[in-house]
Amino acid sequence: MEVSIGERKSAYDNATIKSRFASYENEELHPNGQPSTRQEARSRLFNYVWDYNHIRLHSSLGYVAPIPYAADSSTCP
Repeated sequence: MEVSIGERKSAYDNATIKSRFASYENEELHPNGQPSTRQEARSRLFNYVWDYNHIRLHSSLGYVAPIPYAADSSTCP
């Protein structure tokens, strides 16, 4: 997670995490409906985060997923 750029109660507070949850809602919840159990919700969230980091292409990274990008990057250990 990233630290938000704004002060408490500012318009920019929590902007990063709100954006991430908006993506989750649009890509997972709206097409597939609400989970019926807590276990299903956990499983779907885990799968979404795994796909987001390992499979989903990010334009800011040159259309590469974050984990492969970090592995190939000379700036990451």
